[in-house]
Amino acid sequence: MYTLMIIDDEVNVRTLLKNCIDWKELGIKIVAEAGSANEALDKLEKIEPPDILFVDICMPMINGIDFIEKIRKTNMDSDILVISGMNDFYCVQKCMRLNVNDYISKPINEDYLYEKVVKICEKREKSQCNENLLNMLKNSEIHVKKKNKVIQE
Repeated sequence: MYTLMIIDDEVNVRTLLKNCIDWKELGIKIVAEAGSANEALDKLEKIEPPDILFVDICMPMINGIDFIEKIRKTNMDSDILVISGMNDFYCVQKCMRLNVNDYISKPINEDYLYEKVVKICEKREKSQCNENLLNMLKNSEIHVKKKNKVIQE
């Protein structure tokens, strides 16, 4: 099961995001929500890093871009979807440089959001499969080296 945290200063947007998709059907659990970047940073210190973050750009004190920069400086490998009413080119470009998965404009198109979340889940599954295969190869290599050592003795 994947985990999701929603960070948006608008309560109605957080409520919409929590209810617009059957998260359980996608294998996703909403583990936290925050009304500001500061609140999100506090909560992130107390929980396992979520697999997916929904981040608004226009928030009080610390904006979404600064929040994402702070997250990217840690070794947290969360996938990030920016969901924002700000549609200027600079903002989108800055987010892409920070390696966000996508930038979704408000008002939220629920079908588009669903597609993007499914893509993130598929990407994470592929990554996990690749990691498992790599571990199997490493274990096989270790096993072969041990067998070779026994044969040489």
